[in-house]
Amino acid sequence: MGEISEGLINGEFDYITGEYIGEGCGYPRTSYREKPVRRHTEFEKARQSLRAMAKSRNIDLAELSLFMISFLEGKGYKPVPVFSERYVTIFAKHKNEFRKYLEASKRKEN
Repeated sequence: MGEISEGLINGEFDYITGEYIGEGCGYPRTSYREKPVRRHTEFEKARQSLRAMAKSRNIDLAELSLFMISFLEGKGYKPVPVFSERYVTIFAKHKNEFRKYLEASKRKEN
Protein backbone atom coordinates (compact mmCIF):
# COMPACT_ATOMS: atom_id res chain seq x y z
CA MET A 1 0.00 0.00 0.00
CA GLY A 2 1.09 3.60 -0.52
CA GLU A 3 1.97 6.07 2.19
CA ILE A 4 -1.16 8.17 1.66
CA SER A 5 -3.52 5.20 1.85
CA GLU A 6 -1.80 3.96 5.00
CA GLY A 7 -2.12 7.45 6.45
CA LEU A 8 -5.85 7.48 5.69
CA ILE A 9 -6.35 4.08 7.30
CA ASN A 10 -4.15 5.02 10.25
CA GLY A 11 -5.93 8.32 10.88
CA GLU A 12 -3.07 10.69 10.04
CA PHE A 13 -5.09 12.15 7.16
CA ASP A 14 -8.72 13.19 7.13
CA TYR A 15 -10.59 10.47 5.19
CA ILE A 16 -13.01 13.03 3.69
CA THR A 17 -10.77 15.98 2.81
CA GLY A 18 -7.36 14.27 2.71
CA GLU A 19 -5.76 16.91 4.94
CA TYR A 20 -3.12 16.01 7.50
CA ILE A 21 -4.74 16.12 10.96
CA GLY A 22 -1.97 14.84 13.18
CA GLU A 23 -0.43 11.70 14.57
CA GLY A 24 -2.31 8.55 13.57
CA CYS A 25 -4.54 6.80 16.09
CA GLY A 26 -4.97 3.44 14.32
CA TYR A 27 -8.33 4.04 12.63
CA PRO A 28 -9.71 6.38 9.95
CA ARG A 29 -11.01 9.71 11.26
CA THR A 30 -12.19 13.08 10.06
CA SER A 31 -12.40 16.63 11.34
CA TYR A 32 -15.18 17.40 8.87
CA ARG A 33 -18.07 18.73 10.99
CA GLU A 34 -20.77 19.65 8.50
CA LYS A 35 -23.76 17.35 8.77
CA PRO A 36 -24.73 15.61 5.55
CA VAL A 37 -28.00 16.66 3.93
CA ARG A 38 -30.68 14.19 4.87
CA ARG A 39 -32.67 13.02 1.92
CA HIS A 40 -36.17 11.73 2.47
CA THR A 41 -36.55 8.20 1.28
CA GLU A 42 -39.64 7.01 -0.51
CA PHE A 43 -40.76 5.29 2.71
CA GLU A 44 -40.32 8.42 4.83
CA LYS A 45 -42.40 10.50 2.43
CA ALA A 46 -45.12 7.86 2.30
CA ARG A 47 -45.16 7.42 6.09
CA GLN A 48 -45.32 11.16 6.70
CA SER A 49 -48.14 11.66 4.22
CA LEU A 50 -50.29 8.74 5.39
CA ARG A 51 -49.81 9.59 9.07
CA ALA A 52 -50.88 13.18 8.38
CA MET A 53 -53.92 11.83 6.53
CA ALA A 54 -54.80 9.68 9.55
CA LYS A 55 -54.17 12.44 12.08
CA SER A 56 -56.52 14.80 10.25
CA ARG A 57 -59.24 12.16 10.67
CA ASN A 58 -58.44 11.49 14.37
CA ILE A 59 -57.02 8.03 13.65
CA ASP A 60 -54.17 6.88 15.86
CA LEU A 61 -51.21 4.87 14.59
CA ALA A 62 -52.53 1.52 15.79
CA GLU A 63 -55.82 2.08 13.97
CA LEU A 64 -53.95 3.27 10.88
CA SER A 65 -51.96 0.06 10.80
CA LEU A 66 -55.13 -2.03 11.02
CA PHE A 67 -56.84 0.04 8.33
CA MET A 68 -53.81 -0.37 6.06
CA ILE A 69 -53.81 -4.16 6.48
CA SER A 70 -57.54 -4.52 5.84
CA PHE A 71 -57.35 -2.14 2.85
CA LEU A 72 -54.50 -4.09 1.25
CA GLU A 73 -56.22 -7.43 1.90
CA GLY A 74 -59.32 -6.02 0.20
CA LYS A 75 -57.15 -5.07 -2.77
CA GLY A 76 -55.97 -8.68 -3.06
CA TYR A 77 -52.50 -8.36 -1.53
CA LYS A 78 -51.82 -11.78 -0.03
CA PRO A 79 -49.67 -11.86 1.97
CA VAL A 80 -49.88 -8.26 3.08
CA PRO A 81 -46.55 -6.47 2.48
CA VAL A 82 -44.22 -5.86 5.41
CA PHE A 83 -44.55 -2.64 7.41
CA SER A 84 -42.51 -0.22 5.29
CA GLU A 85 -43.80 -1.66 2.02
CA ARG A 86 -47.40 -1.09 3.15
CA TYR A 87 -46.82 2.65 3.34
CA VAL A 88 -45.02 2.80 -0.01
CA THR A 89 -47.58 0.61 -1.79
CA ILE A 90 -50.57 2.59 -0.57
CA PHE A 91 -48.88 5.96 -1.13
CA ALA A 92 -47.65 5.13 -4.63
CA LYS A 93 -50.60 3.17 -6.00
CA HIS A 94 -53.74 3.68 -3.93
CA LYS A 95 -53.49 7.02 -2.10
CA ASN A 96 -56.85 8.48 -3.19
CA GLU A 97 -58.67 5.17 -2.73
CA PHE A 98 -57.17 4.80 0.75
CA ARG A 99 -58.30 8.31 1.67
CA LYS A 100 -61.88 7.40 0.70
CA TYR A 101 -61.56 4.10 2.57
CA LEU A 102 -60.51 5.92 5.75
CA GLU A 103 -63.39 8.39 5.47
CA ALA A 104 -65.90 5.59 4.93
CA SER A 105 -64.49 3.54 7.80
CA LYS A 106 -64.63 6.46 10.23
CA ARG A 107 -68.24 7.20 9.19
CA LYS A 108 -69.19 3.58 9.97
CA GLU A 109 -67.71 3.91 13.46
CA ASN A 110 -69.70 7.10 14.19
